[in-house]
Amino acid sequence: MEWRGLIFSAKITYMGSGKGQARRARAVQTSAQLAKAVWHEERWGEFVKSSGIAKTKAFSYYLGKGHTRWQTESDAAQVTEELFGDAVGVGAIVLPSGYEVEDFKFEVGPDINTGVTISLREQPNLDRRGTDLSQHYLGHDCTMEDPNISWALEKIIDAVNGLLNAAATGRYRS
Repeated sequence: MEWRGLIFSAKITYMGSGKGQARRARAVQTSAQLAKAVWHEERWGEFVKSSGIAKTKAFSYYLGKGHTRWQTESDAAQVTEELFGDAVGVGAIVLPSGYEVEDFKFEVGPDINTGVTISLREQPNLDRRGTDLSQHYLGHDCTMEDPNISWALEKIIDAVNGLLNAAATGRYRS
């Protein structure tokens, strides 16, 4: 089993037993900090403006011209996954060391009203509470510069970090 997503640090302090005695006690203080994905909204804005897609509708951009909304359940997952991939590709989302876009899987939940869920491909049984993403943030008029896109990317980050936390702590679905 590979442990990714957890960074350990230790501080070792030598404590004297008092009055110059040669005997020493060793105290170890450890802390664990979960590795997290980080969101840089300004980088997303720079990408959207510099690539000339600010006014392009999100569904047309990811599904092709003529698409103004998702038409099948898999369209919602595809748009969300490609949005995530673009955000990572331009540095708007920075994944922790050892993780890549391909490590994450986006799919429609048990029914379309659940939204899109994210899982780690190699650990599909991780606890996924909090990883459901409502596709309602992408309305038919939503352009690539729309604040709802940034909001969606923030929700994706929250879900990714939830998965990373579950992977690091060994929390699985019951």
